[in-house]
Amino acid sequence: MQESKVSFPAAFKLFFTHYVDFTGRSTRAAYWWWQLWEFLISLLLAGGLIGLFFTGLVHIGNIAPVFWVAFAIVIIALIAWGVGTVVPSYALLVRRFRDAGVSPYWVIATRGLPMVLGQWFAINPDAAKMFSGSAEHIYNQLVVSGDLVRDGLLFLAICLLSLFEFVVTLLPTKHRSDDEL
Repeated sequence: MQESKVSFPAAFKLFFTHYVDFTGRSTRAAYWWWQLWEFLISLLLAGGLIGLFFTGLVHIGNIAPVFWVAFAIVIIALIAWGVGTVVPSYALLVRRFRDAGVSPYWVIATRGLPMVLGQWFAINPDAAKMFSGSAEHIYNQLVVSGDLVRDGLLFLAICLLSLFEFVVTLLPTKHRSDDEL
């Protein structure tokens, strides 16, 4: 995919026509136009969900069955959108890294590592105990035990990896042969 100038509508088509293409390159324009598409569509779906939620709150106790049908449709659309764009989003990011001259294996670090660390935070058995009890207990859990330092360093690592990914997506095309990566 060596398009030099990608328009807003063309980015949508390119995203879905290169659905599982983890080879080749994607320009900055293709990447950022797609990010705008994804933002707008997600905003529309989330806005519909929020609108239905507040409509339900206003008419609580007197909700017509059509409301639940519309609510289900929006929820299913949000789930379908999320699931349907996971693989092509990773493919686009891999192609963007390659186009910027950065090894696409860095995507594993910038996306995979934060997911693994996030799950570690979520399933940490001490997390529930950490914020229960007296203020002195919480202080001991966070400061004395060293959990605050460890968790702070992990959070910093996640932030730095995200910043690295952002910077790479801003880099211009680096003209080199695909066999160098």
